[in-house]
Amino acid sequence: MGICGLILGGGESRRMGQDKALIRIKGRTLAEIQYEYLGPFVQKTFFSGPEIDDPFMLNIPDMIPGLGPLGGIYSALKHYPDNAFFSLPVDVYLEDAEPLRALIKERDTSANGTILYNKATEKPEPLMGIYEPACLLSLKEAISSNKLKARRFVTENDFKMVPLSPSWKNINTPGDLEALLDHQS
Repeated sequence: MGICGLILGGGESRRMGQDKALIRIKGRTLAEIQYEYLGPFVQKTFFSGPEIDDPFMLNIPDMIPGLGPLGGIYSALKHYPDNAFFSLPVDVYLEDAEPLRALIKERDTSANGTILYNKATEKPEPLMGIYEPACLLSLKEAISSNKLKARRFVTENDFKMVPLSPSWKNINTPGDLEALLDHQS
């Protein structure tokens, strides 16, 4: 069974005020940065969200618009049911590939998936993980029950959690982006 990458780029970016996937850091868009991080771990990478014009990534349109990240993961698994999907939000800036390596190393193919557990916040990071094909049924049930909170979904279903201290930053607002850019200077 293969693993495909899935960059979760959906959302309206209301807090940021612009499409996060197209934000540039050191000359590359956030979508390009995520693509490069996922590359060594996956066979090919897809983008979920508003269509992105990138020659390397394939777009996966939401089968049911408006469901958020779980809808994007559902659509990916529905379109390619024989593949697992390594999901990574476009608005997470990784300092290194260690979180991705840890997920691959600890992957449990008998579970619905394997996700990161943030040791600092003591909460799962449900959008940074590997979703197995078996997860499709649980996602379908969550969607039909309108239980679309990703953190709740992974805690109520069979997911392996990999504890890790964060080496990533969320970029949700212009202030988050400014702090990241200042830190890199």
